[in-house]
Amino acid sequence: MVVLVVDDQTNVVSGIVSGVRWHRLGVQKVLTAYNAFEAKEILEKQQVHLMLCDIEMPAENGLSLLRWAREEGYMLECIFLTSHADFQYTRETIRLGGFDYILQPARYEDIEGAISRAFQKMEKENERLRYASYGQLLYHRKKKVMDSVLKDWYTGKETGLEEIWKDLAMFRVLLKDNSRVHLTLIYVNSWRQGIQPWEAELVRFTMENILEELFERYGQDILLSESKPYRYNILLYEKDGNLIDREGVVRQIELLKDICENRFGMEISCYMGNECLAGQVRERIRELEQLEKDNVENVNRLFFLGEQEQISEEDFSNEMDSWAGFLEKGNFARVKEESIKCLGRLARAGKMNARKLKQFFLGYMQVVCSGANYLGISVKDMFADESELDESLKSGESLAGMERFIRLTMDYLDNQMVGRTDEINLVDEMKEYIHANLEKDIRRSDIAEAFYFSQDYLSRVFKKETGMSLKEYMIEAKMQEARLLLQSTTLPVSIIAMKVGYTNFSYFSQFYKKTFDITPTDERKKDDII
Repeated sequence: MVVLVVDDQTNVVSGIVSGVRWHRLGVQKVLTAYNAFEAKEILEKQQVHLMLCDIEMPAENGLSLLRWAREEGYMLECIFLTSHADFQYTRETIRLGGFDYILQPARYEDIEGAISRAFQKMEKENERLRYASYGQLLYHRKKKVMDSVLKDWYTGKETGLEEIWKDLAMFRVLLKDNSRVHLTLIYVNSWRQGIQPWEAELVRFTMENILEELFERYGQDILLSESKPYRYNILLYEKDGNLIDREGVVRQIELLKDICENRFGMEISCYMGNECLAGQVRERIRELEQLEKDNVENVNRLFFLGEQEQISEEDFSNEMDSWAGFLEKGNFARVKEESIKCLGRLARAGKMNARKLKQFFLGYMQVVCSGANYLGISVKDMFADESELDESLKSGESLAGMERFIRLTMDYLDNQMVGRTDEINLVDEMKEYIHANLEKDIRRSDIAEAFYFSQDYLSRVFKKETGMSLKEYMIEAKMQEARLLLQSTTLPVSIIAMKVGYTNFSYFSQFYKKTFDITPTDERKKDDII
């Protein structure tokens, strides 16, 4: 192992080099640098496994140095040494993947302990790399057999429990019907923004290593199996009469969640039950899977059996029936608005779980069919793309998927309305609305809200019938009204600007000049109105 010590204080560097018992730690070479520039030169020429680095250094600090090393792709661990306890330093250390953060002055024994832990981590990482290079076949075979046994156990296949215990015994896992166990289900919901998702196999391997290390402290072995990509069943079982208590399991799972999120960017949700007997595991698995399905908002936290509230049987069918009036007018934008509003209200009130969301999905599909029938089109035309159809059929599994489905279907029906509405009358009504509200700062969104159509649809119809955009027409109407007032009244120009919805006189003047090629003040002078 090669270690690089970086500190701008010569006595600190000398103290660490002479005080730490490097030979006991297996360190072959200790290099020194007294600023970030010298450290970079060394890193460019020499492989370094561990860097002991001060944070507060002139010109460029230790955090910046580690950031540079990460960007350059140098594979090393870093232990920061600093005399200031600063939360911002701690947070940045975690973000950059620094291994540890030691306050100075520190005992050499403490520094040696941190170095030893860092080397242990590197060794485990090397084991992972060795697995990746030449151990995949053996690993896959073992995991495949174990997964098959656990799947038979958890899903209640024809295999009896006695056969399961015999099969597990081949892996030195000794269980019987009354053995005590803890069961947890873990699901990787998403990845932090900017993090490239890992392959499922690497996630599993990493998750297993972390869990083994966490529970080894309690003398516990774990069985991890993958029920589907990125979803894992974690079983802790009684061994020699020893089983960790529930609070201990919760603490370790919380640590796992913290490591996954802060170090790897994995957003995970965890579903936990109380201690049970091995013979009850099949029932417990079903309960935890239902708990996971009921997390329709994909919240990343710990969930516990028994904590979920009873979802009321509130009926939203009447609310859906009320949308029929909007459908009869072809007002799909309003249906979209009311559907999303209803969905959000139920979620905020805690009245949405997996079963309720599926009921909502089925009820909403009736609305979609009614809309398609109104337009004389087939629902299947909306999902001509097979992948889009598959995705849509899963919409009833999450709130985000349901909202996406609502937008997709109503926007599609809204687009089909082009050419089927009395567009001329609609445009005339929009013109009347604009002229009746010239004194206001009206926008496309105000018109869309007044007529219960989407902004894009109204803009498209208006442009088609008039050759002008809504914005152009609103400006033209306001300027024509302003010109009339300038020519026929003695009102001050600033008051006239306000009467056509402009509180900024300069802004009004620019639009007037652009419209008539003359400023409003010159317009007033031209007609000799004082």
